[in-house]
Amino acid sequence: FRGALFGALTRSGRRGVGAAVVTSIAFTISHADPRLWAPIGVVAAMAGYLRLVSGSLFPCLALHVGFNSVTVVGAASGWVRPYEGIQTPISVVIGGWLFAAALLVTVGWLAHGSERAARSRSEDENDR
Repeated sequence: FRGALFGALTRSGRRGVGAAVVTSIAFTISHADPRLWAPIGVVAAMAGYLRLVSGSLFPCLALHVGFNSVTVVGAASGWVRPYEGIQTPISVVIGGWLFAAALLVTVGWLAHGSERAARSRSEDENDR
């Protein structure tokens, strides 16, 4: 989504923000279970933002792997039982959101100061 589709949209004249929104929506609805669209939509929006500011797929890939890894490790360890009610302490939820927000701000800040990211963003815009 953030590789071929993002690139195709920016080459067709769409702005980067529009490409990020379209790819995030497409990624979200490609998951069959609508009950998962809210959390997947949040991750998709984060990945779209990372693709937009970094000009690279690698931060998006790292986010996706990290998100899926938490789910797999939780299920394998027994901490998450998909067929039972999940009781996550509010402190873990808040801590996770704060950590994710801090990572996004940090990556955005680093990407805006990076010559390499600026070149990649420029290539996305000039491919139009």
